Amino acid sequence: MDQQTQWVEIVVETPRGDGNIYEWDAKAQVIRLSGVRYNAEPHPFERGHIAHSLSAYGEPLSALLAISLPTFAGCVVRARVIGALERGGETTEDIIVAAALNDARLAQVNDYADLDDAARMYLEAELSAGARWLDAEAAFQIAHAARQRWALTRGDGAAQRIVSAWKADEQEALRMDERGMARHSRAEARLYTLPLRFQNYVASLLAPDERILLWVHRPRVSRARLGIFGREILRQGLLVITNQQGLWMMDPVTPPHIVAGYGYVARAVALERLKQARLEENTPLRIVIELATARGAVESFAIEFPDAARDDLVQAVRVLNAFVPRPDDRRIMRQFEFQPRTRELQDPTTSDVESTRALLQRLRAARASELNGETVYAEAFIPEWSGAQLLTVTNRHLHYTPDPASRKSARKIPLDTIGSVELCNSQLGSWFRVWLPTRANLDKWEISFPIVFASAFSEIALALRVLSAAPAQKFDQAHAMAIR
Repeated sequence: MDQQTQWVEIVVETPRGDGNIYEWDAKAQVIRLSGVRYNAEPHPFERGHIAHSLSAYGEPLSALLAISLPTFAGCVVRARVIGALERGGETTEDIIVAAALNDARLAQVNDYADLDDAARMYLEAELSAGARWLDAEAAFQIAHAARQRWALTRGDGAAQRIVSAWKADEQEALRMDERGMARHSRAEARLYTLPLRFQNYVASLLAPDERILLWVHRPRVSRARLGIFGREILRQGLLVITNQQGLWMMDPVTPPHIVAGYGYVARAVALERLKQARLEENTPLRIVIELATARGAVESFAIEFPDAARDDLVQAVRVLNAFVPRPDDRRIMRQFEFQPRTRELQDPTTSDVESTRALLQRLRAARASELNGETVYAEAFIPEWSGAQLLTVTNRHLHYTPDPASRKSARKIPLDTIGSVELCNSQLGSWFRVWLPTRANLDKWEISFPIVFASAFSEIALALRVLSAAPAQKFDQAHAMAIR
C-alpha cells in the first residue's frame, strides 16, 4: 500500500504532558475528566482513539499520537500511521502509533526508531514488557478494519446510511412550508416529482454534502426528421445544477413503462471549470456549456430541450454563469478537501478473496513505478476474466494499468488536461470516459467495465470531478510550471 494513503484521524483524549486523565464516552460522544495525576512524569505521546472506529471488543481503537507541541482534549488530528503496539494477555489489545501530518518536524518519521528519545524509550519499554511491534502496513489494516466495523454497526448494532444534505424527507417535501424551505431549496423539495429512476440516479451521483440549486427535466420527445430516417427520439434526461457541479444525465435507451430503467449516462462538469453557459434559441432549442481545463483548453457540449423548457433553461444559464470565475475574483472559493480511499477493492463475482488480493497486488506492482509519490484517491478494477485492469485517481494523474501479461499499454493522463467526466452505469453496457480538450481537438479516453463494478467506477468519477476542479496552483510546483 502506498505510504501516502496510510493516514487516519485521531481524536485526542489526553494531550501531551497533561496531568489530567480523560476518557471517551462513546455513548454521549464527549470526553470526560476521570481523574488527576499529581507530579506525573510527562507522557511523550498524546493519547486518544481513531475517529469512527470500533475494535473487536466494542471500544474505539486506541492510538498514540506523536506531535511536537500539545493540542487539547477533543482535537481531531490527521496523522500518518507508522506502526502499532500489540499487547498480549488474556485478550489482545492493539494501539495505533501515528505521527501528526501537519507537523513538519515529523515528516521523516516512518518507524518508532525515527522518533525522539522520550517517545522511542516509551515504546521500547512496552516492547521489553512483552508487547509486539507491527509495521505501518499491518497497523493501517487494523485501523481500516476498525473503521469498517464502525461503519457497519454505528455503535447501535444496525447499519445506517449517511443522510444526504440535499435530501428532503417525505413530510418536508409534501408540506413545502417555511420550515422545510429553510432547510432545503425548492429544487430539493420538488425532487420527488421526478420519475423514480431519476431520483435514484441523483442519489447515486451526488456527494452527501452537495446541495441542489436547480434542475430541468427533459421529457421523452419524438419528432419528425428529414429524409429516410423517419422519426427521431430524444431520450428522457435531467440537467442538475448543484453547489459543486453541473450534471447532465439521461436514459441510455428509452425504457418501457413497466421497467424502472436500464441505468443512466451522466456527464459532470465541476463548477470551477465553467467558462460560459448560453442558450441557443434556434431550432432546436439548446443549452451550451463551455468549460476550460486547468491548462486553459476549452471543451463545449450542447443539450437539446423542447421549447416548453425555455424559461427553466434561462434560469439555468443564469445560475451557471454566476459560478464563472471573474478577473481578480475575491469570492470565497470551495475548499478542496478530499479523503484518500481506504476501502479495499473486491470482486463481487467470486468468493475467492485470496485470488482477488493476488490479482490486485500484481496490478499495483505494475503501477508502482508510475506513481512517483502520488497520493491515491480512488481505485477501480476489472477482474481477470474480463482482462485484468486497474484504474487509479491520484492527486496528479488518472492512471490506467493493464495486466503486464496482456498486450495492452498503460496510460497516464494528467488531471489538468481533463475537462468533463462521463459515466454510463447500465445493464446494457457500462463505460467510463474522460473528455480531453486541446487547443485544436476534443479527444476522449474510455474504458468499459462490467455493471457489477459500477460503485467503484462511480467513486472514480466523483474523485476526478472533485480533484480536476482544483485551480492550477493546487498541483505540485513542477506540474504548475508545466501549466504555465
